[in-house]
Amino acid sequence: MVFYKNIKIKVNGKWYLKSVLVDFAITTGQVAKCVTVESKVSPDDVRAVLTALGGMMGNYMS
Repeated sequence: MVFYKNIKIKVNGKWYLKSVLVDFAITTGQVAKCVTVESKVSPDDVRAVLTALGGMMGNYMS
């Protein structure tokens, strides 16, 4: 599991929140395995969807 801690940083006299990784990051393969157990979809299918989702989100957020 990934844990983040919010810290405040001061930039140009203003305070901003920043999330800092405290523990390890989970991989796409690990997520695919967990989803496979819950949904009975193959890990390769889940990995393909997650990879495509990342690209789509980047396009829509830009």
